[in-house]
Amino acid sequence: MPRNIAETSKVIDSISGLESAANNHIEWIKNFHRIIVCDPQAHTKCNFGRWYDMQNAALFPDEELFLQIGQAHQTFHQLATEILEIA
Repeated sequence: MPRNIAETSKVIDSISGLESAANNHIEWIKNFHRIIVCDPQAHTKCNFGRWYDMQNAALFPDEELFLQIGQAHQTFHQLATEILEIA
């Protein structure tokens, strides 16, 4: 729970960043067919991955749920790579 205005502002900024990163992922999914002719982006290179890494280091380094989100995101990219390998 935020304790003061500065912490509240950080949380609001974090949520805004998450919304932006999620929207970028939606666009990535919509354009998945483009990946067939390109190398897939690594989970640390996409907009969500960059946002996640910054938030993880800054606000949530030991939060289990946040770490699970990171694992799910990495798995998403691994599965996309596997799909491309068999396509």
